Parts: sequence; C-alpha cells; structure tokens
Amino acid sequence: MLYMISTESFIATFSRRYKLALLVIVLAITTSFVTLNEQQIKQRDNAKIINIAGEQRMLSQRLALFTHRLEAPERAQQIQRIATKLLDNQQFLIEKLATKNAETQAKVAQHFKDTQLSPRLERYTRLAIEASKRSSMADLRLFEQFDSEQLLQDLNHTVTLFEQASLAQQLTLQRISLALWGLSLLVILFLVFAIFKPMQRWLSETYQKLLLEKNRVKDVQFALNQHAVVMRVDSQANLLFYNNKFTEQYGFNKKELLGQSVKNLHSGIHNKAFYQEVDNAIKNRSVWQGEICNKAKDGRLYWFDTSIVPIKHIENEVDSSIIIQHDITEKKRTLETLTQIHKITSDPAQSLDEKIARLLLLGREVFNLPLAIVSNIDEAKNTYLVKYASTPNGAITPGTVFEYQHSYCLHTLKANHAIAYHHVGQSDIATHPCYENFSLESYIGCPLVVSGKRIGTLNFSSPEVTPHAFTQSDLEIVQLLAHWISHEFMREEQENKLLSQQQLMTQMSEQANIGAWEVDLVTEKVYWSDMTKQIHEVEANFEPELSTAINFYKPGFSQERISELVAQSMQTGEPYQEELQIITAKGNEVWVEAKGQTEFRDGQCIRMFGSFQDITERVEAQNKLKFSNQRLEFVLDSTGVGIWDWEIDSGKTTYNERWANILGYKLSELEPTDTLTWVNLVHPEDFKYSEHALREHWNRENELYLCEIRMKHKLGHWVWILDTGRVVEWHIDGSPKRMIGTHLDISASKQAEQDIQDKNERMALAADSAGIGIWDYNLVDNTLTWDSWMFKLYGVAESDFSGAYDAWENGLHPDDKIATETLLKRAIELDEKFDTQFRIILPNKQIRHVKASAINKVNAEGQVTNMIGVNYDVTERVEYEHALKQAKTDAETAVIAKNEFLASMSHEIRTPMNGVIGMLDLLGSSELSDEQQHRVAIAQSSANSLLTLINDILDFSKIDADKLELENIPFNLTALLGELCESFAMTVEAKGLELILDTTELPNQLIISDPGRIRQILTNLIGNAIKFTHTGEILISAHLQGTDLDNLTLILNVKDTGIGIAQDKQAHVFETFSQADSSTTRNYGGTGLGLAIVKKLCNRMNGSISLQSTLGEGSEFTCSLQVSSCEKNHTKVPDVDISSLNILVVDDNETNREIIDKQLSQWGAKVTTCHNGEQALTICKSQTGAMFDIAILDMQMPNMDGAQLAQHLQSIPECEPMQLIMMTSMQTRGDAKYFADLGFKGYFPKPTTTQDLLGALKIISDQGDSLENAKPLVTHHYINELQQTDDAPEMTDQSTLPPLNILLVEDNPVNQIVAKGVLKSLGLECDCAENGQQALTQLKLQATPYDVILMDVQMPEMDGFQATRLIRQGEAGSHHQSTYIIAMTANAMKGDKEKCLDAGMNEYVAKPINLNALKTALLSTNTK
Repeated sequence: MLYMISTESFIATFSRRYKLALLVIVLAITTSFVTLNEQQIKQRDNAKIINIAGEQRMLSQRLALFTHRLEAPERAQQIQRIATKLLDNQQFLIEKLATKNAETQAKVAQHFKDTQLSPRLERYTRLAIEASKRSSMADLRLFEQFDSEQLLQDLNHTVTLFEQASLAQQLTLQRISLALWGLSLLVILFLVFAIFKPMQRWLSETYQKLLLEKNRVKDVQFALNQHAVVMRVDSQANLLFYNNKFTEQYGFNKKELLGQSVKNLHSGIHNKAFYQEVDNAIKNRSVWQGEICNKAKDGRLYWFDTSIVPIKHIENEVDSSIIIQHDITEKKRTLETLTQIHKITSDPAQSLDEKIARLLLLGREVFNLPLAIVSNIDEAKNTYLVKYASTPNGAITPGTVFEYQHSYCLHTLKANHAIAYHHVGQSDIATHPCYENFSLESYIGCPLVVSGKRIGTLNFSSPEVTPHAFTQSDLEIVQLLAHWISHEFMREEQENKLLSQQQLMTQMSEQANIGAWEVDLVTEKVYWSDMTKQIHEVEANFEPELSTAINFYKPGFSQERISELVAQSMQTGEPYQEELQIITAKGNEVWVEAKGQTEFRDGQCIRMFGSFQDITERVEAQNKLKFSNQRLEFVLDSTGVGIWDWEIDSGKTTYNERWANILGYKLSELEPTDTLTWVNLVHPEDFKYSEHALREHWNRENELYLCEIRMKHKLGHWVWILDTGRVVEWHIDGSPKRMIGTHLDISASKQAEQDIQDKNERMALAADSAGIGIWDYNLVDNTLTWDSWMFKLYGVAESDFSGAYDAWENGLHPDDKIATETLLKRAIELDEKFDTQFRIILPNKQIRHVKASAINKVNAEGQVTNMIGVNYDVTERVEYEHALKQAKTDAETAVIAKNEFLASMSHEIRTPMNGVIGMLDLLGSSELSDEQQHRVAIAQSSANSLLTLINDILDFSKIDADKLELENIPFNLTALLGELCESFAMTVEAKGLELILDTTELPNQLIISDPGRIRQILTNLIGNAIKFTHTGEILISAHLQGTDLDNLTLILNVKDTGIGIAQDKQAHVFETFSQADSSTTRNYGGTGLGLAIVKKLCNRMNGSISLQSTLGEGSEFTCSLQVSSCEKNHTKVPDVDISSLNILVVDDNETNREIIDKQLSQWGAKVTTCHNGEQALTICKSQTGAMFDIAILDMQMPNMDGAQLAQHLQSIPECEPMQLIMMTSMQTRGDAKYFADLGFKGYFPKPTTTQDLLGALKIISDQGDSLENAKPLVTHHYINELQQTDDAPEMTDQSTLPPLNILLVEDNPVNQIVAKGVLKSLGLECDCAENGQQALTQLKLQATPYDVILMDVQMPEMDGFQATRLIRQGEAGSHHQSTYIIAMTANAMKGDKEKCLDAGMNEYVAKPINLNALKTALLSTNTK
C-alpha cells in the first residue's frame, strides 16, 4: 500500500518532536538548577549555623570579659544584649538542628544532652546578668566560680560538630553535582539517539516521500487533466482557472471564460432549486457531489459526475473551490436506453412483434440511424430475408429478400459478434460488393443465435456517415438487443416444442392408457385423472374415497399386495411398481401397472401420487407371445432362415441346421462351431464391411447389425447372404456380451438387382432416343466430353470437336453468353446445381433453345473436379410459351374493352335513370293520395335499388379499369361510425336485433383516408350482417395499430350472430356475382357484387379483408386498411369532470355492457355494471358509500325491463338524487314523453354512440340551461341540435339562391323535364338548348348574358366539351366567355371530372341529379 503524506502532517510531526526535545532539555536544566540552588541554600544555611555556633563561643568570651570590666555603666547594657544574643543563638541552633540529617541531629543532640549545654548556657547568662547589676559580690563570685572554660570548650565542640555536618553536606553536594552532570549527559545522549537521530532519519525519509508524492501528484494531475474537467472558481462562482480537458470538452479557448461566471455553462434543464444548491455550495465553501448537465460552446449538452471541494483558506488569497467533472454522457445515454429496453421488454400487454417493432424504433433513436432490420439468413441458399423492419416511409418491408453474400451481415456473421462501422468508405470492407450495392456508410449489427445456431442479424444502418465512431456502449447495447431477440425467438421455438410435446404426451397418455392419481393424506382427498376413471369404468363425475378406492383391486393377491406396497412406501418412502388386477365398476377384470411414490414433511407422509396404466392388452399379448414363440420355433425350423447365437467374449457360436443348409452343409459337418466357422466361410472382401457394420452397432450408432456378405458354398460358388443381428446382452461397462442374428439367402434378390441394372441401361437407351445429350466437363484438365446426342443438338461433327470448354462456349448465343457462363462459374465455386436455359447458334445459323442441368462431383478435399449434366432441345416449348403470352395479351385487351363497355353502358343506363328518379322525386313532392304516395315510394325504392346495382357495377368496372379515385382527407372516424350506425338503427330495430358500436380503442384524433370508401365498405358489411341475422346482435368495432403516425393500420370488424357461412363456401364469397349458394339469392336477394367490391376497395387502400365464420353461429369480417393520423386533435373534451361521476350501467347484453364500461372508464368515471334489474336493486340497497350519480338502463331486459327498474329505484329514498338515462333498441312515437313521465332525464337509441353517451352525461351532470331546455328530456336529436349549433359556421344569405338566368343544354327530353323540375323546386327557371351547336346559336342571340349554363357532356352534333371550349374562345360572344358552366353528366369514371374542368367548365354534378348537390353548385357561382 502506498504511503501518502501531506505537508501539514509533515510540519505537525516535526513540530511535535522538536517540542518534545526542548521539553526534555528544559526539564533537565530546571531539575539541575533546582537541585543546585537547594544545595547552595543549604550551604548558606550551614555557613550561618557555623557562624552562629562560632559566634556563641565568641559571645561567651565577651560576656566573661564584660562581666569582669564593669567600670563603665554602659557595660551592663552590653552584657544584657550579649546574654540575650547568646540565648537567641542557642535557640536558633536548636531549631536548625531539625534541618540536618539524622546522623548530625543525633550527634548534636547527644552533645547537648551530655553537656547540658543549654541549661548551663542559660545559668551562665543569668549569672552574668546578675553580676552586671552589681547587686552583691556573691553574684559576682558565683559567676567567677562558673566553669566558663568548660562552657567554651563545649561551645567550640558544637561548632566542630556543625562544621563536620557542613563538610559532609558539601561532599553530598559534590556527589549530586556529579550525578546531575552524568544525568544531563545521558539526557543529551538520549535526545540525540532517541529523538534527533530518528528525527534526522525521519526528515530524510519524509523528504524522499514528499519528493515521490510530488511526482505522484504530477502524475495524478496529468491523468486528471487527461480524463477529467478541472475548474477553480471563487466564492462568486467566477472561473479562476480551468485545464485543457475543459477546453477540449466545452470548446472554449484557454482564457475565453476566465473571470466569467460558471453559469455560462448551465444547460437550463435543471430547476432553480438545483442551481441554487450548487451556488450555495460554492459560496459557503462546502463539499457537493452530484450529476449535472452543462452546455458546450457549440450548444451540445453533456452530463458530468461533478464534485465541488473547497480549497483551504490561504492568507492574502481569495477563497476558492475546485470543481472536478467526469463526462458520463455516454453512461446516462446507456442507462436511459437500458431503462427503455426494460420497459419495452417487460410490458406484458405487448406481443413479441410489437416489442421488436418498438425496440427497432428505440435503436434508431439511440444510434441515430434511420434503417433497422431483423434478418433471417440462410447461408446455404445465399438468402437474406427481412423478417422485421423499421424504416422511414416503409422503404424496406418484411419479406424482402437480398443476396446474403452481398450484404453487410456477411461480415457480422463472420465476426460472430457485434461489429460497427461509422464510415464504411474508409474501412476494410469499402471494396466489398455490399458497399458497392447498398452504399451504406454507417452500420452496426450483431448475430442472432438460437439454440447455438446463427439464424440472422439485428442491424442498424444509414447512408450517411455518423459524426462520431461507435462506442463500446453502442456495441453492448446492440448485443443486448440481439441477445434478447434471440432469447425470445428461442423461447418461442421452445414454447412451440413444449406445446407439441404436451399435446404428444396427452396423445401418448390416451394411446398408452396411462392415468394419474394422487392422495392428500392430510385432507384425505383422492384425485383420479380422466384416464384413471376410464380404466376403472366409472362416471366422469365419480369422486373416489380413500377408504374404498383400494376395493377396486381384485380380492386375494392383488388387494393384499397393493395394501402391503402402500404401507411399505408410507413407512420407508420407497416408490413401488407392480402389475396387478382390478375389477372395474362394470365388473370387468383388467390388468394394470400401478406405480406410486410418497412425499414426506417433518418425517410424516403427507401425500402419495403415481400413475395407473391399463396393460391388459400387453399381458394378453405376452400370453399370446409365449404361444407365438412356441409356434415361431416350429416355423423357423420349417423355413429357410438360419439362426446364430454368438457369445462374444468366449467366441462360442451356436448355429441352427438351416444356417448350415444354406451353405450346402449339414450342421454336424461344421461342428464343433465357433466364430471361426463363420470367418473361414465369408468372402475376404466382405469381411471388412461386416466388421465395420458390427462396430457401428456395438457403438450404438445403428440399432441393428445389417450387412450383405458373400459366403462360400460347399460346392465352391459364392452365396449372397443378408446377415442381421442385435446385441441382446451388454456388459456393465457398455461393451457387447451376446448377439443373436439370422442368415437369409438373398442370391435371388441380387440376381433381381442385376436385372434392374440391365433395365436402367435400357432406360439410358430410351433417354438417348428422346434426344437428351449427356456431357462431362473435367475441370482439372479443362476437357469436355459429349455423347452422340450432344453433337446432334449442337450440329457439330465429332471430328470437328476439340473436346475443350471453348468448343461449347463458341456455340452460345452472344446475348446469353455472359449470364450462362456466370451461372456455370457460380455452380462450380459454390458446389451448387447448374440449372438454366439458353440459346445456341448452330453452324447453319439456326437458333435453338436448350435446357441444361448438371451436378458436381467433388474430391476428398471438397473441391469440384467434374460436372456431369444433360442438354435437351426446348425450342418448341419456348415457342408455345410465347404463343401463350400473346394469348394473355389478347385476353387483357378484351378485359379492357369489357371495362370500357361496362363504363359506357353504366353511363347510358344512368341517363334514363336520372329521368326516372328525378320525375319520381318531383311526383313525390306534389299532392298525392296515400295510395299514390305508396306507389311512388315503391317506385323510388325500386329505382334506388337499380341505381345501387348500377353504382356497384360502375365501381367494379372502375376498380378493374384502375380508374377508381381515392381521396385522402382528415375526418373523424368515431363520428363517421356513429352516423353510419344511426342510419341502420331503424332497420335493426325492425328485425329486433342489437346493433353495438365499439370505438373505445380509437384514439381521440382525426385520421387521413377516404371516408366515402370506408363508409361504402362498412355499409356493405353491416347491410349483409343485418340481412343474414335473425336474432342476436351485430358488433361493429374499430381500432388503430402501429406507432408511425404516417403509416397506421385501421382494423374494422363487423361480427354478427347470423346464419354463418359453410367452410367450403367461404373461399367464394369474395368472388364476383357469387353468394354462399343459389338459395341465398332466392331467400335474401342481392347480386353478389358487394363483397367483391369490398375486397377490391380494401386492396386498393393497401389493405385486406378476412372472414371467420361457423355455419349456424355467425360470421366475422375483418378489414385492414392503411391510413395516417392527423396531428391536430379536433375532438372536443367533455365540459364536465367525468372522473368525478359514479355511474351504474344495467344491460342484459354482455358485449354492450363491457363496451360502455370500457368507454366510461377511459373517461375516468367509476363504473358499476349489472346484467339485470334484480342485481341492480340489490347493489343499490346494499350501497354503503355515496349513491350513484347517474344510472344508464337498457329497456329490453328479461323479467324486469328498464321502465320497471326505474320505478323500483325511485321508490328507494337513497336513490332519489340519481339521474336516469334510458337506451332502447326499439323506438316508437311517444317514447320520449313516456320515459320523461317515468322520471328519465335522457333517452337515446341503440347502438350507443360516443356522441350520445358523452353528450347526455355532459348535459345531465351540468344541471344547467341545456338540461332545462331539453323538452321533455335529453334525446339523440337534441344532442345533435346543440352540437350543430356549436359547430356550424354562421350562415349568410348563401343559404338562399339568388335569382339566376340559366341556360340548360341537354339532348334528352326526359332529363330536360327533370332538370326544370329540380330548378323549379329551388325557385328557379331556365331556357333549354338540345345540343352544343344550338346552345352557341342561342348564346349569340342572347343580349343579356346568362348567369349559369348547365351543360350535358354527351350530345349529338356537338358535345359539351367542344361547346365549352368554343364558348371560352368567344364563339358565343365576349359577354359569355366567363359565364359559369356546370357539367351535368352520367359519366362517373376516374378522370371525367378533370376532363370537364380541363375543357373550361367550372363545376361538375353527376347524374342522377341530386337536389342538394345542384344547389351547392349554384351557390358556388356567387363565391367564384
């Protein structure tokens, strides 16, 4: 582990050791000083004591002297002072004696005691004082008599004692000084070796470490600059320094941002609180760590793992912080990608196809590549199949096939791992055909491996170069996606296998008569499978009991044995298996194989389970087998099959008599027999084949030993023998122990094979007679060998043939030469079959068509050495095919003529139909009796039916002629479906059916397609459903598939409960003029064109239609159409908060109930559904929380209809605030008032549309003026009126036609009458002209110009197109050149309208004339 130390720690450690050394020195000096000072004090004290002691001696002498000289009066006072001094000194010496050592104290004390010095001294001083007073001579004599000399000696001895003590103390002081000197020396040595020397070594080591650390810091700084962005900022977040990595990452110059705020790098994606937190960390000099997104100079965003660390305060420098950033943009992108992958792959609602489609879209976004493909590759066939694709505008679709060898995925599979190229043009595959063919500059892909086999690739690509090379993360992501897809493919494959195995196991169980059983010993419940019950011959609902189940076993051995086995298994846990007999419930005796095992928990048996197999047939078969074996032995003895039995280890071999007879011997002639008996008789060449076959059987590669050999007959010829056998006993180590086999004489069969070979030769002769030429091309020496027919086919004489490849090549037609040679080379290089057709030029310049086919012969190294093939003349067949193509062209021309004829006939029929329908409309608008009105209505219905038929024929003709015009406009599909269903409501009601509309899965947006054609498709399908359904319901549903808004799939579904269509008739219902059978037309009517038109319309709209039907149960038609989505959402959102409503739905029809529930739930409402009135009442009465806000009731329900349910609900006090809405399938006049009187607030018919449901909820829950004005209640029509009032634009006076001067140009008198009648109904009149020529004449004579000209197109003398052109050219006068011309024609083919507008007409109205269409066209004259 590396040692790291900072400058502060170094200084601190040095300071501590330095202070410790100083402290030790100070302590040593102080100790010496104190000790020496104390000794000096003691010396001074000793000197004083000695002086005092000596002074005592002197004082005693002076006292004696002054006492004898008392002449002077002042002497008395001096004696007094000396005496006092003498006593004080004695007292001082006594006190100081305590400071001496014990020895001195003892000596002095003993001296004082022996000499009675103190008392004597007191007596001496008292006598001297008394003598000084001169009171008597006696006192003086007493003083003189006192032995002063002895006192003086004693005092002198005292001085001596103290001097001796002082000398001893001085000696001690010298010793202490010497000791202190030695101790100080030791301390200094200790400091040198214990502190200063280690400190010197430590300083040296520390310096080396600091130097190493300095170099390491430089390395770290270099590494940091290479991989991290480093900035230094002041407390105001202004940049003081940044490293080179900052310049590289953010794109700013070295000094461009110095002194500026770090806020210039903010991306803006974080909130203010986040940025405030970062600013506070810098300002408050605190540590901060987190992830932040910053913006570079070029505007690109980068994610960084950021750390902010304050720098220690340095005097005279500003406070600052260090910011260190590591780029984690790639990591964030990878993490987000992995999150999206997990979200997609773990979505249980999505199918595998949908998940893969979403993953491909995700990959396109992650790699920024527009093309995403999952491929299926067959390397052997050189095919690259697009299985899934996600490309702009569907540029590549699933099912597209490319050449594998010319694809980028060739390199992916070769690499066997994920690879990527961000600029292929500068890579090692720039010269590969994949780049030359597809020109993709960017590519990333990974192999798909399923069950260890590479099946294809996942790849993303682009024709543009990516700005950056792909990273390791990119490779890991594409590899993760590929592994998941591979796993899903493998799981799908395994699930299919598992399903097949389960089905197989079920079938095997049924076929093998194996049942299952289980006994729960805790609950004493017994389970038998269906097969077990079948074996026991009990009913399917039979419930076995633990106490009686064993009674089915046959009394005696079987019953006792099973009881013994069960008891033993429950005690020991050992499984059992036994063949026993049972007696079934029907009294039959059955042999069964009973297997069982136990399950223990905490030492107790808690469960038994096992299988039960009926083996009666097997037991009977075994009994029969015994008998058969006996018979077989007899049969074998009587047939020509030889039998051998070989003990392999010992070589002992037993043969039967027939074995020897086949070879002409008697068995006794060959005895004793062993393996050598066979070896000596077998042909030497066949022995090795036999040995090889034996090894394969012994290695268990073949189930049987089988070999054809030759054995020598006793008479000397060879006999062909079929030698077969099988190992019947094996050693423990897996080696064979014993074999039994047979010998069969197949000499006759071999003779038959020879006969067959002869026949083959004759067949070759026949091929020769058929003109088939055979050739052999030797690639080693480039020689070509032809048979005789090859020379005949190519018209070459054998003498002129060089036998080289060039000889054949020279006969090829120049136009076929390159392609044929390329195919031949490819067949040789890839070891493929050569199969083609080409032309040859004979020497006489005749051109013939030749079919060629060949196979390859390869050597041991796998290289092609020869091609052997055939040629034969197919000129006649080619000429015949050419004739067929010409016939096809003629047929297509006839079809075009037929379509034109249909279009023309449609026009000719529509012209009189215009008159018929127009006159009927005029007649119907006049005053007629009821009978006349009835007859007119019948005539109008018949005319409209005929017009519908004509329109169907015309549509069919348009589709066939490819003249059907489709429009793509945005429209509201939900509204279209609602309106369409409403148009069928009366018809459905009349038949007593339920018409249900399900739009819950449609998004709230417009789609772009042809609403008219979608309406036409649904009208046919719904009309058929109503026609062929007598009871039940019709369900119409729609939903969108796909995620690409420009390429969505609209699924329309019409399902009924009608009569259905037989399986064998379903394939014909989409054929022209075809119905399920002839009785359909008789019973239901119709032409058989409707579904044919629907299918063709679906195909034209890039879709399809399918049928699922069961006879007697109903049919389901599903249309798939390609549409796109309009970005703008025009559908209105409810004004009320639907999510706050608690709604009760009561309907006996489950489908209708589910759809309403789904729709309301999507709006956020809380929904409760009931299937009848009784259930609804029960729920309302038991409701503990808030009562329902609104109840939607169905009218037609069994037992209790909607009206009766409403009355019961109103009788419940808690239900009084509940608002009621009625929906009914049967409408009659007066229903609205009847339901309003019952207390209902809303009423609308079925099928329930989104508009009705949402409108009713909006009005009723609003409780405003819209509900108040609904008289007597909210209805379907009232909702429509309100919405039309909201949505309709303000109408001007355009709704009323102004007076117009009109000229009608029409050659048909009836159509003239109709047109005049229609104009009259609009309050207008017109002048007439019978053709274009007459119209020009009339226009020239008309001084006041006409406002409008209604121009027919097809007229005699001069048609409408020519007349219009002349009018625009001024032939009718300049005042009519700009007159508004409206075409009125029966032509309704694609391009007819454009033809009219190109001729100069302003508007186009199709016949039969529709009042509203004509009015709209006339109104447009004011705006144009």
